[in-house]
Amino acid sequence: MNRNKFMVRFVAAAVSILLLSACEGGSRSGAVGQIFNLSGHWTGSLTEVGGSSNLASSFTISDHGGSVSGTMTISGHTCFSHGNLTGTSFPMPVNSEGDNPLTSDQENSNQGTASLTLTSTETSKGIESVSITSGGSGYTSPPTISFTAPDDTLGSKPTATAVIEDGAIKAIVVNSPGTGYRFAPGITFSGGGGTGAAATATLSSVTNNIIFTMSGDSSSIQGHYSGTWNGASAACRVGTQGTISLQRS
Repeated sequence: MNRNKFMVRFVAAAVSILLLSACEGGSRSGAVGQIFNLSGHWTGSLTEVGGSSNLASSFTISDHGGSVSGTMTISGHTCFSHGNLTGTSFPMPVNSEGDNPLTSDQENSNQGTASLTLTSTETSKGIESVSITSGGSGYTSPPTISFTAPDDTLGSKPTATAVIEDGAIKAIVVNSPGTGYRFAPGITFSGGGGTGAAATATLSSVTNNIIFTMSGDSSSIQGHYSGTWNGASAACRVGTQGTISLQRS
């Protein structure tokens, strides 16, 4: 009986040692500190579909267990220049040499995906449309349309063109929506040989929202982006898209 108890204890001890060795061996052979994580400063380039390419960009990111936040800036993009980032990152469940088969994680997995949403740090917008309240009379050519300055000092004024019919303004086409308005701008008409025209502007209802979808590892990620933005071009409100490539700096 004593011998049987001794054998049971011996086998149990041996199994425990083997399990401990396997766990320790997996941890040592795993890539310590290489779990997919986006925290840090990233630099790279964006390319616009139908626009500029290799636009310098900078991302500063905090990644807390897959919950991501941060900021980004970019130079020369038609639609946006900066904003706040929120989103998620996910490590890819890839088994590789050195992973411990007795644990559910993959110690050597340094690859993953990320979905980040860029939103505006500003509440200002451009204009969506211009409504005629009085067509005026006596116009022989389209008058010049002027808008009051934007609320944000870094904003830009819209541009628009009047359409004349039978001496009156029948329609106004917004060429550029402008930026930096918290309130609808005032509108004045000059020239064209007529008088009495009046109109009101409506601010854009488009949400500043760009989604970046990327994949890679903890040193380099690539992907694409798409969304809408109240940018200097009216096309931004319809949608902007392109590709992105970032490297940890």
